[in-house]
Amino acid sequence: MASQVLSKLAATSPDKTISIPTDGLPTNRTSSFSAYCVELHKLQMLKAKYAECKDELADLEEVMTCVAVCLGKDDSITNNFIKQEKEIARQSNAVEKGFKKHEGPFVQGLDTALQSFKVKRQQYFGGVFVGNHIHKVLKPSNISIMCSSMIQVAHEKCPTLVDTVSATAEKFTTVFSLLGRCHSIYDQLFIDELKVTELEHAISEFMESFRASFPSSSISLKMHLLEDHTVPWARRTGTGFGLLGEQGAESIHARFNTLQRTYQCIHNKVDRLLSIVKEHSLSISPRIVESIPPTNKRAKS
Repeated sequence: MASQVLSKLAATSPDKTISIPTDGLPTNRTSSFSAYCVELHKLQMLKAKYAECKDELADLEEVMTCVAVCLGKDDSITNNFIKQEKEIARQSNAVEKGFKKHEGPFVQGLDTALQSFKVKRQQYFGGVFVGNHIHKVLKPSNISIMCSSMIQVAHEKCPTLVDTVSATAEKFTTVFSLLGRCHSIYDQLFIDELKVTELEHAISEFMESFRASFPSSSISLKMHLLEDHTVPWARRTGTGFGLLGEQGAESIHARFNTLQRTYQCIHNKVDRLLSIVKEHSLSISPRIVESIPPTNKRAKS
């Protein structure tokens, strides 16, 4: 055991340094597709180097433990390993930041297409679509804009990729169109048995097309819910997902804030809250308003 530790110690002597070329990080947009391909190749090399750094860092941590156990405390050896560990971590972080900044021409073209119908990926949600954006993205006209933008980028940047990109765009057009059909049905407030049957066929076609187009892709949790649980739930309750949206609940915040200011003069917090809830119930339920007897106006003296 001690010999193995010493061998590893010799392999990671202070004279040996680990270097990662970070000058090739694609932090800015490239002016041509050929330059982009060169930067992309450099990025792949950096990713491989980054993986090596992570393995080396794990090995160093293991060796430090073994040295401390077998040879006792030695400040010079410990300081050497700590120095190597910090250098590997620093350069690994530099490479990782470069990955996050990287965007190719196809991603830029897709973002431009999305912005043409006022849809923008939300950075604080991991770059996904939120709110009303899904309704816009799944419209047939917007699906065509998104997928055709990829073909346009291929024509401009690298004509040799047009056939491959066109085939990929056709797959996405089919999958998005089938998903849009599902969305138009399950997003309704109420669904009768005829609509449930239609939804069942639409989901089946969508999942079959997705698996055929992207056989290596995994099935996400939301897709599992769509495939296995949406139809039974809609058939049992007779309602769609339109009743489950959070936008309606979020809009009540502004209403309650207004009522809070109106009833601020009531010092007892429980009485104040009851008054707010009663006022809100009256404003959203016309039947309750109709059941309230009219007030008799006093005659002017």
